[in-house]
Amino acid sequence: MFRVDCTCGAYYDVPDRLAGRRVKCKRCGGPIAVAQSEGKSAAPVGVDESGRPSWMPPLVDETGVPKELSPAEEQGPPSMGPGNYWFDCVEGLFFIANRQSLMRFLVMSVIVAFEPLLFLAGPFGLPGIVIIRGWVCCFLFNTVQEASAGERDLPEITFTDGMLADVLAPLVKFIVTWLIVLSPAWAYAHVTGHTLIAMLGDRDPIVLFLVSVGVFFWPIVVLVAAVGNTYSVLRFDFLATAVFRTFLPYLGLLFITFGPLVVVVLGVVFLPKAVEHPLALAMVAEIVQLYIAIVAMRAIGLYYPHFKDRFAWSWG
Repeated sequence: MFRVDCTCGAYYDVPDRLAGRRVKCKRCGGPIAVAQSEGKSAAPVGVDESGRPSWMPPLVDETGVPKELSPAEEQGPPSMGPGNYWFDCVEGLFFIANRQSLMRFLVMSVIVAFEPLLFLAGPFGLPGIVIIRGWVCCFLFNTVQEASAGERDLPEITFTDGMLADVLAPLVKFIVTWLIVLSPAWAYAHVTGHTLIAMLGDRDPIVLFLVSVGVFFWPIVVLVAAVGNTYSVLRFDFLATAVFRTFLPYLGLLFITFGPLVVVVLGVVFLPKAVEHPLALAMVAEIVQLYIAIVAMRAIGLYYPHFKDRFAWSWG
């Protein structure tokens, strides 16, 4: 028997006949490499053999044997090519046409609609806001993973792994993606003895340029954080190579990611003065933002299978 560990925290004992193969985790669905020889722990796909990062959740013993991947699955999904990317993105606009995806979207909509009410509670509503934000981040990261694997349905809504894995870890990961892309702008502001917010308010041209560059690279950073591993996020040369090899499609991805969101934000800023029920508007805005975020995350996830042959690295 072989002991194999998955990046999600699950581990299995698999039979000797699977040595050198890859199996599918029953918990998260991700592929796991099985060691060639007995006595050597297998390294999960996307993680080197030096050991598990300390920030990962504790290992969880899963019963049963994970599903053996077929030869085609072991090679990973083939590159779909750039031709159908835009069609798939447009199809993603109508994900609610799928009954299962619609039900999951409605459940998430009810959850996010409570957030404006929690803001009215002041500090007492902060724990609830953190839970909702973290849960939404978890759902969005899972949406990227599902789309990158070619799945058309929205991911399942789960809360089985506890507060750390299902709320806090995704929330921290989402915040870290922004910290990474904005770190050059923050470093420049720190060196000049100012705060980033203040320099943005003063419209400092260098800060505005650095922030724009960070926003430009954010979608590819999210893709790497969701599908790859944490260490790949720090390979800026790989990120830049992937972007510039797919420059025109990436510009379209940027528009899908940020264009509709800008419209919603402007509406939230200016419309409350013209409506009688700003709270109801805020609740509707949360649902609309969720819909836009799902469409954007699906587009980010689809970017990998369509253009992965142009990337500087691969996760299968």
